[in-house]
Amino acid sequence: MSRNPSKYAHSMARLSARIFAEPVPESARRGQHIHKYLTELPYYKDRSFTHYYPPVSNVTLLLRNLRHLGLYVDEHQDFKEEMNRQRNLRGKGKSMKQSL
Repeated sequence: MSRNPSKYAHSMARLSARIFAEPVPESARRGQHIHKYLTELPYYKDRSFTHYYPPVSNVTLLLRNLRHLGLYVDEHQDFKEEMNRQRNLRGKGKSMKQSL
């Protein structure tokens, strides 16, 4: 086909694109990003976005075991334990009756 198609060939190409749900030739360059966006799977249906649950419980158990072995230092947990120890030394901790 020649470089400058006739008006009839141009309109037939547009009609063919509309019939077969293809992007219209002259708007292919302009609206390509929109076409790509509309043909992709939406984020709320994409399992890689919606079905990701971080393994919080596994990480918590791992860090607790590493702390027990002395390979990890949890300063916040150390602080809480020290505060409970000092509270018990002052006599303000939970009594044995309450803990049973």
